[in-house]
Amino acid sequence: MNTHRTVNGVRYHVVDDADTLLCKLQNKADDYYYDNMGCDIDKVESDIDVLEKAISENDIKTMDKMISEYHQLFKRYQ
Repeated sequence: MNTHRTVNGVRYHVVDDADTLLCKLQNKADDYYYDNMGCDIDKVESDIDVLEKAISENDIKTMDKMISEYHQLFKRYQ
């Protein structure tokens, strides 16, 4: 079952969006995506590891936290 969450009026499917977020963070780490505020690449790489672990363990709480933290990445691509 895919858990749902709404952040700033946007509905997320936590498991699917965790996979999407992982791809976006990996792209960010590979220099494809930088915003004007800069990028703490060490934090992004650390968050990739955390998110990969959460996905492999089906840790909805951690996936939800990461999606909430990075919700601006989803807004940019809608």
